[in-house]
Amino acid sequence: MTLPSARPARRVLLGTALVVVAAGSVWLAAPGEWRSAVRPAVPVVAAENADGLTRLAQRIRRGPSEEAPEPAPTPPAAEPPASKEPEFRQTQEDADRKSAGCMTCHAPVDSQSMHESTTVKLGCTDCHGGNAEARLTGGVAAGTPAYEQVKTAAHVQPRHPQLWTGAANPQRSFARLNEESDDFVRFVNPGDLRAARRSCGQNGCHTAEVAQVPKSMMATGPMLWAAAYYNNGSFPLKTPRFGESYGPDGIPQRAVTTPPPTVEEMARKGVLRFLEPLPRFEIVQPGNVLRVFERGQERPLEIGVPDRDELPGRPANRLSARGFGTLNRTDPVGVSLQRTRLLDPMLSFMGTNDNPGDYRSSGCTACHVVYANDRSPVHSGPYASSGHRGRSQTVDPTIRKDESGHPIKHVLTRSIPSSQCVVCHHHPGTTVTNSYYGYTWWDNETDGALMYPETERRLSAREVDEIQRRNPEGAAVRGKWSDPEFLANITDLNPKLTRTQFADFHGHGWVFRAVYKQNRKGELLDEAGKIVSHDDPQRFTKAVHLKDIHLPRSRRRARRRLPEAPISRCSRRRSASGGSSGAATCSRSARWSRKTWRGRSSRCWTRSIPSPRGRWRTPSGPRNRGWPRRCARTARRGASRPRARRCLSSPTPTAA
Repeated sequence: MTLPSARPARRVLLGTALVVVAAGSVWLAAPGEWRSAVRPAVPVVAAENADGLTRLAQRIRRGPSEEAPEPAPTPPAAEPPASKEPEFRQTQEDADRKSAGCMTCHAPVDSQSMHESTTVKLGCTDCHGGNAEARLTGGVAAGTPAYEQVKTAAHVQPRHPQLWTGAANPQRSFARLNEESDDFVRFVNPGDLRAARRSCGQNGCHTAEVAQVPKSMMATGPMLWAAAYYNNGSFPLKTPRFGESYGPDGIPQRAVTTPPPTVEEMARKGVLRFLEPLPRFEIVQPGNVLRVFERGQERPLEIGVPDRDELPGRPANRLSARGFGTLNRTDPVGVSLQRTRLLDPMLSFMGTNDNPGDYRSSGCTACHVVYANDRSPVHSGPYASSGHRGRSQTVDPTIRKDESGHPIKHVLTRSIPSSQCVVCHHHPGTTVTNSYYGYTWWDNETDGALMYPETERRLSAREVDEIQRRNPEGAAVRGKWSDPEFLANITDLNPKLTRTQFADFHGHGWVFRAVYKQNRKGELLDEAGKIVSHDDPQRFTKAVHLKDIHLPRSRRRARRRLPEAPISRCSRRRSASGGSSGAATCSRSARWSRKTWRGRSSRCWTRSIPSPRGRWRTPSGPRNRGWPRRCARTARRGASRPRARRCLSSPTPTAA
């Protein structure tokens, strides 16, 4: 008996392997949004318009071998180097001239220049734009035709007036902000990333910050899309290739690092060469072609034809029997990412501004203009008294005080409380600022008797849609917290709760509960490890709340994540946020970073950033026993107390 030769089978396998390798090479070298090969480095180039997206879809279908190569983009001129000193100089008379018309309605104001420093001379139109020549004559009441005429002449008008019905931030504006003109975006929010170059970065004021922030992770968010695409097999490379970035006209743009980073910078520091705009969901390709055999293939999918077995507004993700990009034969990962609100925390858009504790603006003012988001003094410091409904306490008579979506004051500040950070950094509810606070997502069960109605509610489709727009969580339609008023007063239930305590912030309408130290039986434990009785009315006060160790020590301290954050020279050469610091120095610095040694006890007191009267003691260990004495010899002697020694630590740049 003669066995068949194995050579034909080997040849077939070898030919198949060569075809796969060739296909992979064509994929990686293909031009377009999905190309990962090296491209010529350009600073920032506007993305393709609708015609370009159509060409991209055609290119995906027919392959790269049938089309002509793209012309190389022309590198624009490099950005001028940032000036160390602001070049914007004008007298107070010039600034008043640019605010003359505005002050006929808005006087008095919290700050003439919106800066805490009185040395800054700015007029209203320097930042907001608009027409300062339009003035309101005396005796004209608000709401009259003459008043509205002057208001229209002074203000930049929106393209979607139904969205901007007042001065407050609109609810869930999302990408509709891109449809507005850059002049209107600047008028509403000069700190928006589309307008910051004309306001915050003009004439060398904050040029470096304006150039760096739009390329930061807080603006582009590449780590979110990279994790989802790569871990689900939708994109073959682990290095992020997609990010969110928009030009002054609101069109997505391609961000490129200039000059190009070296291999060492990319490997060790994570510097990216470029980020492509986020691809539209209808052109994304499934990473695994075998997903065509998923469930739901009982009939061909017809878009727009409802099915009684499908949820309203959520059609099944069935795939098409035709080619890529047809019907719903697109990448389920890309479709899901476009539908979810994963990019809510990014700086390009405003916050949702629709739930208690979920108010913010966009761009620079997302951090540097404080909103009322938390009534806890530990989280908000001196801003806790302003509430958590995003209402204003400005002296401007034209701003409503009973309307949500306004900042507390029309003032920029560096005293940023943690409550401003948690508005964005609550994704997911188990990490980042939540763990710093000692809170986590509520599990929808603990003390649930007070959170659900006694009888199940019968909601209409319109009511369900409105609830899920505020809170995408599925259980919200069944619970009481879908009511904004109930959610705003949910901390009133804390005295009645037996197992946990609720937080006062509610990003996306979610409920967060406190985490306490417990044993394996679920019994609360105090600092000594002793069991706290379940019947003790002060059990939550005695039990250890598992928040970050720096939070109770700093109290009303604001955590600054900027590169110029000051470093504490006390407490074993550890910074106020727990990081290591360099050699101890004693020199003058800003008053908000002052560290004070008092008396012979050598106690180090660190002053609060947002609260001038707040301070906390920084312990000094054996390593630092000799340092206060050396510091006292070089520091200035206190005038009021002979034995007092004051050490002013100089702020040293450190990475956040």
